[in-house]
Amino acid sequence: MKPRQTKIVPQKDLFQPQLVDIINPNHPLVRLAKIIDWNLLDNELGVHFATVGAAALPIRLMAGLLYLQCPLPPLMTQF
Repeated sequence: MKPRQTKIVPQKDLFQPQLVDIINPNHPLVRLAKIIDWNLLDNELGVHFATVGAAALPIRLMAGLLYLQCPLPPLMTQF
């Protein structure tokens, strides 16, 4: 089954820091994530999911994990 659409909740938790405040915005993987058109990726890969059954994991998660399995160039490994 296709993955459920995630809801973006802008409400901040008073005691939890935001992920964007923790990660380095200049890291190559963070910059790459901003460049990728995730909606296009969802549309292109979403046709390969069934319409019945349990909801799948988000396509963005699966594509990101597959990318991380590839060997990283030496420039990215120094961060």
